[in-house]
Amino acid sequence: MFVSLVEEAITAAAAGEDIEVVVVRLDRWGRSLPDVISTLTRLQESGIRFRSLTEAGVTLDGSASSMLVIAVLSAAASYERTLMMNRVAEAKKAKDKSAIGGRPRVLTSTMVARARAYTVLPWEDLMDGLVKLRREGLSYADLADYLYDEFQVLVNPQTVRTRVAPFMTTEAEAAGSKAAEAIRLESDEADTLRIARWLVANPGSTRRDTATGLDLPLYRVEDLTPLALIQFGGYVVPPAKPGKQQITDQEMVTALRDCARDLGIADREPFAQVRYEAWRRQQTESRRASLPSPIAYRRRFMTWTAACETAGLTANELPRVYTGLTVDDIILHLAVWLRSLTERNAGLIEANQSEYRQWLRLHPEAPSEELIRLRGTWHEMLGAACVLEKSKKKLAVPKPVGVDGRRKKPSRALPVR
Repeated sequence: MFVSLVEEAITAAAAGEDIEVVVVRLDRWGRSLPDVISTLTRLQESGIRFRSLTEAGVTLDGSASSMLVIAVLSAAASYERTLMMNRVAEAKKAKDKSAIGGRPRVLTSTMVARARAYTVLPWEDLMDGLVKLRREGLSYADLADYLYDEFQVLVNPQTVRTRVAPFMTTEAEAAGSKAAEAIRLESDEADTLRIARWLVANPGSTRRDTATGLDLPLYRVEDLTPLALIQFGGYVVPPAKPGKQQITDQEMVTALRDCARDLGIADREPFAQVRYEAWRRQQTESRRASLPSPIAYRRRFMTWTAACETAGLTANELPRVYTGLTVDDIILHLAVWLRSLTERNAGLIEANQSEYRQWLRLHPEAPSEELIRLRGTWHEMLGAACVLEKSKKKLAVPKPVGVDGRRKKPSRALPVR
């Protein structure tokens, strides 16, 4: 039919008639590039005008640009037609193999059967019992669980609400919601008390440890822990932060010798820890991570002088020396601080370094954070202090820290948060 129409147009144009061919789109004139070019060439030779309603540049005016547009659009139409034919062929082949199209099934046959089964539940027979349970405070989610336990049918709580709510009066629905809220608050209060007791009995527990120990969902522990910290008095010891990998004594001595060699320090020249720290900060990030800090040397060898002597170096004479406080004295100071947190009656307080820093401003006789770290890690010292504070009903008065026999000058007292 298409060929006959083209021939009729050419014949009419040869007889002197003014003929114009109008198409909606160029791909409706032909689906292959050779076919479109050949028929349009014949129309142009016969003096027939050609126009596309959607492609403004598709005209037979004899210009090179119009022929280029026609060639490009025809090639695109031919390409689309080829893809369509390939898709049809593949679909036919898959159909012959009895393959099912689309994405894989998510629901199993059992799940589909249960989903269909809930529509045939005896809702009329169950409605009186469901309404009674709702009035007693059960939520719609609880009713859905009840139906699953009784009939092994999965029912969405919203579906239960849609079925049951019309049988509930406004007063009954309000009473049911109030009872459900009371049950929820009672459950929250009981779990909050359990979390508070766990935190006090297990210092340093993480939220995940608490959830595992109490057999509670992690999200519930996350929600109720702030309430436990506010409602119940005392303190909790924060979990230990992961420290750096342990460095051996030989590695620490080697680092000191490397620093002395790089800085050109002579055998008898004093080696100050500030020079070591400046050299350490100049190293690359990866190298600096493997170098111990001056605090680590003082903690391992008790003094910077002892560390330098072990490495065969000479240290500066110390301008002052902390005297009079042993590890037990420091633990007693920390225990007194923990006892003060309990006596503040400000809820469960996290016994962190920030809280100790605030307390230290009012108690200059206590050891500084630096002195504590010289005797051990913060978490180790705090753990020992926690055991001491809980085991002693009355704590002894700790020995004040001294520097060369002189008391530390008290800092300006600031109010405790």
